[in-house]
Amino acid sequence: MDEQRRLYLYAALFVPFRKTLYEGGKARKIPVVNHIIRNSLKLRASDADTVVSIHSAVVKFISLIPFIESSENMQISEAERGIEILDLPVTSKFRILTGLLLREIKGFWRVALMVSTLLYPSDINDAEDISKNNIQLDKRRKVFEMVANAIVGLGLAELHGDGLSFGRW
Repeated sequence: MDEQRRLYLYAALFVPFRKTLYEGGKARKIPVVNHIIRNSLKLRASDADTVVSIHSAVVKFISLIPFIESSENMQISEAERGIEILDLPVTSKFRILTGLLLREIKGFWRVALMVSTLLYPSDINDAEDISKNNIQLDKRRKVFEMVANAIVGLGLAELHGDGLSFGRW
């Protein structure tokens, strides 16, 4: 748990830089977060890779949150995922896309979900008052719990050494 907490803090710390690229040797563009963690902080390469993968999973989680929040059957855009799923019910598409995301992020899905709820647009625009800040934090906590419960309810949160368990399909 300390490992996840440490990587969550790094992921949260570097959220403002998640889209920034650094031009490394041989004209390669790498995420600046990767460069900072590896070269400036001198941490493990796996830490840098995990934080970068958390940031990429955050974007995907943000696109899934409205589907879970809504009671209507919303359309999920497979185009932004880079895959195409034909002639399946929306709930099956949601399950498949969520399963692929969890397989990509593995045990750090809760970390990525937490960061995504912090970045998820809120309908409370005026955050001047402390009570409004508390309302906004409470709403974000509820969003996190709702998405996490949906993932657990689908049976997708059970990780094994070889990937996700799809036993309840």
